[in-house]
Amino acid sequence: MRKKNRLVNHLKAELSYLKAVLNSANEGIYVTDRDRRFLFWNRASEKITGYKAEEVIGKSCYDNILQHTDETGELLCLERCPLVKSMQLGRTYGPEVISLKRKDGKRIMVEVMTSPLKGQKGEITGGIEVFRDVTERIKRQRQLDRKKRELETVLENISDGVLFLDNDGRIIHINSALKSLLSIDDTILGKEIFSLRNENELRKAIFRSDREFKGPFCWENFGCQEGIDCPEYGSYCCRCWLLSKYGTADKKCKNCIDCISYKNAKEFLQKPKEYVIGERVVSVSSSFIEKREPEEIWEIVLLKDVTAEKLDAVVKLSGAAAHEIRQPLQVLIGAIALLRDELQEHNTDVEMYLETALSSCYRIDDILKRLTNITKYKVKYYTKDLKIFDVFEASKTREDRGSFEEEVK
Repeated sequence: MRKKNRLVNHLKAELSYLKAVLNSANEGIYVTDRDRRFLFWNRASEKITGYKAEEVIGKSCYDNILQHTDETGELLCLERCPLVKSMQLGRTYGPEVISLKRKDGKRIMVEVMTSPLKGQKGEITGGIEVFRDVTERIKRQRQLDRKKRELETVLENISDGVLFLDNDGRIIHINSALKSLLSIDDTILGKEIFSLRNENELRKAIFRSDREFKGPFCWENFGCQEGIDCPEYGSYCCRCWLLSKYGTADKKCKNCIDCISYKNAKEFLQKPKEYVIGERVVSVSSSFIEKREPEEIWEIVLLKDVTAEKLDAVVKLSGAAAHEIRQPLQVLIGAIALLRDELQEHNTDVEMYLETALSSCYRIDDILKRLTNITKYKVKYYTKDLKIFDVFEASKTREDRGSFEEEVK
């Protein structure tokens, strides 16, 4: 009997210790039997639900107490109870976000995990549920999702191409304008920019500017010696905060945001640079989002099609130049005509030279007049791969082009 009493006391002590451990947990924990009657209800469960342990012990969870529902509001307690599923199949489920009703009638969102309780022979004797209040987390997540949708809506309505690169150089977002500009699609989302092929238009657009960076580069700032395992060493790439993640060389700077190499590269990349991509002139510039704890550097690359602006500038320059050149040209034409008329002796060769010069001046004058009459842009192939502005095609009058109906055709 004394041995039995010692064993009972020992078991009571272990049970008391176990209850103390469970009551000290921040998560709500309750235990039920096979019929889902509450056997244990810890203090966190009281705090989260508002029900005291004595109010629920011996009752069933479906006795109008917690009334678990899914996100659509459908009741789970009768046929879709996670705890029942765990006891029936003998396995753990979760985490799963569901809703429960507090004692005061207010509904909150909780993240639950359920597991079966097994006896000494492996038989299922009950179940245990661990849950935590995630109402504020869900609220913040929904706010973030809403802001993300709003941001994506704004980006989709921007006429310029926009690209987001995260701290690891992964492509997080591209808008429709960028897809159209570079003929790319969503298959590149989530990929690291370095993993794209060298001939990929997006990779070329991003890294073409690096070749214009005059340095000093990261490895030059820190006096690194040749032979170190640094993917940037000797390269043209100035995005050292990305490359530092791929080598095994010791990182020379504790915080990239404060590093002079990053600051120099950032200043360089923020300035717009223009490149010919396909048949378009594209302006490329970057801006940065910096976070210190944990350290993250996000790059936002803006790609703007400035082809029309360039052509417009060419046309304006051509018109201004044509206007200025025609004045001295008219003087030259008049001088040649006077010189020809005043020639005392008939010199066939001289007359031929003057006639040729005068004819050429008239031709130049005609070209200049056409430049001032340009109404739309036309280009023609000068060589196999080089297009130039077609002055004669662009400056044709209505009579030259034919009727409006013919022009449309």
